[in-house]
Amino acid sequence: MKRFASIARWFLVTVGIVVLTSFTVDATLSGNSLSQSALGILATSVSGNKGCPEGTVSLGGDFDGVCVDIFEASPGDRCPVATISGAQHTRQNMNEGACAPVSAKDKDPWIFVTLHQAQELCGRTGKRLLSNAEWYRASLGSPDLENGTTCALHEDTPVRGGAYERCVSGAGVYDMVGNVWEWVDAQVENSVYEGRDVPESGYVAEADGDGVVTKTSDVGSLDYHSDYFWSEREGLFGMLRGGFYGSGNDAGVYSIQAKTVLSFAGNAIGFRCASDIKK
Repeated sequence: MKRFASIARWFLVTVGIVVLTSFTVDATLSGNSLSQSALGILATSVSGNKGCPEGTVSLGGDFDGVCVDIFEASPGDRCPVATISGAQHTRQNMNEGACAPVSAKDKDPWIFVTLHQAQELCGRTGKRLLSNAEWYRASLGSPDLENGTTCALHEDTPVRGGAYERCVSGAGVYDMVGNVWEWVDAQVENSVYEGRDVPESGYVAEADGDGVVTKTSDVGSLDYHSDYFWSEREGLFGMLRGGFYGSGNDAGVYSIQAKTVLSFAGNAIGFRCASDIKK
């Protein structure tokens, strides 16, 4: 039964990742939606006092000095292609030296990007990918629900940054749950992550202090919002976090895809950058 459930969910995720699309969604906000949540306003105000650049927030605490992009990465104004619909568009943008990602509301996320391309693109702006610890800290407080009314979990394609006004973390970071999977700066080789074995695919039953799954189960846990974990026994894989626009209840702050090769790019995979304040 566990193997069947794992295969079924892997099929759903694979479909979400590999199906090519040239369509985008122009998300509209409800008339009574605020331009930014109270949490986002507070976090942005605090981050300004900590010296983080515009479009980012400070994580504070043990991560003081780490500034995380508020929105998922999107192609900047100097990129030839604003809406990515295939791997060729990412390559076309990267061939333009002035093209760099931005963190901005109401822009299409940069999809069809491999791990190494995401690393390089963040580097163009003096930034980098988040670590697992940073990603988890930035995601805490994000709605982790399956009804699709707070985050992009039941869409046909990715939505623009901040389209779901309530899908914001306590730090003021948007779309950490759903919309597109986000690469983090971590790898799993032959089912080993940082010297320890990762569990087999299944519902999250336990996780470490960075929100990385340490135990799975056949049954969803309410403590972990019925989030799901995917892994593979042999091979070198990157780690994707948060889920994508079609994940449903499987997405969340504990949801991790740890069976995607580093060179893979798809329409459900994006990234987010972080920077460090120089002291």
